[in-house]
Amino acid sequence: MLWLEVTAPICSFRVPWAREYAESYPVPPPSTVFGMLLSLVGEWNRTQYIGVELALAFAEIPAQSRLLRKIFRYKSKNLKAPCNSRPDYKVVVTGVHFWVGIKGKLSSTIANAFADPSTVNRANGLSLGENQDLIDSISIATEPPQNAIWLVKSNSGSLCLSYWADYTGKHSRFQHYSLIKNTSVPEPERIFTKIHTD
Repeated sequence: MLWLEVTAPICSFRVPWAREYAESYPVPPPSTVFGMLLSLVGEWNRTQYIGVELALAFAEIPAQSRLLRKIFRYKSKNLKAPCNSRPDYKVVVTGVHFWVGIKGKLSSTIANAFADPSTVNRANGLSLGENQDLIDSISIATEPPQNAIWLVKSNSGSLCLSYWADYTGKHSRFQHYSLIKNTSVPEPERIFTKIHTD
């Protein structure tokens, strides 16, 4: 098993059923973190590490802000016509700082990538979700501190997060979670999410 500590200055973890108002989850879904880890080791095949288990703990709940932007859409030949632009809202989270625990063969691949970065063939900057949401730092770490906030599986939890993302939208898989602050690490079966498509 391997723990990584990750920080990112600004991100958006878009709620999949959000439309004009681009809502964001307060924390990254397991599927988002899984995608980031695949990018870290330069793996393009998302099914290569199916079965890996991930646990997430946060230093604090990131702050949320709502951005107002103006977007352009072509509806009139007169480019200055009011119908060609409309307001657009997007929620972003700032100060993302978390630990991810990895159980499975992906953990050894990541450890090897840190030991010898020249073996990794990857493209673009390392991001958490959207391409512009760049990681600030990522490093091998010990277990999260005692005051960490854990993402815990809970049938009555208020967060419905994906553990497998299908970009056609038909086969994504979701689980309910809660965020809890514990003085000790919760039971493994409550914090580890298995990445799979079934």
